[in-house]
Amino acid sequence: MLRTFSPTFPFTQNSAVKGVRRGQTWIRVGAFAGLIGTLAYFIVILTPAPLIAQVLLVTVGGLCISMGAPGLYYLLALNRKTVSLQIGVASSAVAGVVALTMLSVQMSVNTAVVPMIEAPPEGASEAMVRAAWSVVDYVQLGLDIVWDIYLCLSALLIAWNMRSHPRFGLIVSVTGILIAGGLFAFN
Repeated sequence: MLRTFSPTFPFTQNSAVKGVRRGQTWIRVGAFAGLIGTLAYFIVILTPAPLIAQVLLVTVGGLCISMGAPGLYYLLALNRKTVSLQIGVASSAVAGVVALTMLSVQMSVNTAVVPMIEAPPEGASEAMVRAAWSVVDYVQLGLDIVWDIYLCLSALLIAWNMRSHPRFGLIVSVTGILIAGGLFAFN
């Protein structure tokens, strides 16, 4: 018996419904994760917290920023799927990973070096410890630049893709583009 070609094969109506549900789930997860990631980041940089709390917030923040990216894609792709949206969302996920890496390096370097500056090891002067620290500090500064690049690229491209979205529109888009440009210029 000959089978006829069906343009919906293998995507049956049932699998299409599952795809819509998956997209809605990602939108919810992304919104929650993005909010938690952003809050965690601002708590870390604006408040003095014990080291264990900082480590927890940095870990949760970086992971949540990355996990929020697919939800943002599914939300904005409801209107239009573009390459710039895909690059923006991928940059957002990378920015979360780089933020986690950068903040982890900052905390570990500061945790190791600050006690050495206060009480230099035997045979080392405070000037030697500070000189060694300044070299290591360039590593976290380099990661900070990478974080800024991916964050600003992400914000710029995502804001650009909001311009014709019915839920966001031109005002949110222009505001996001201005904020992204300001962040890039400031950093």
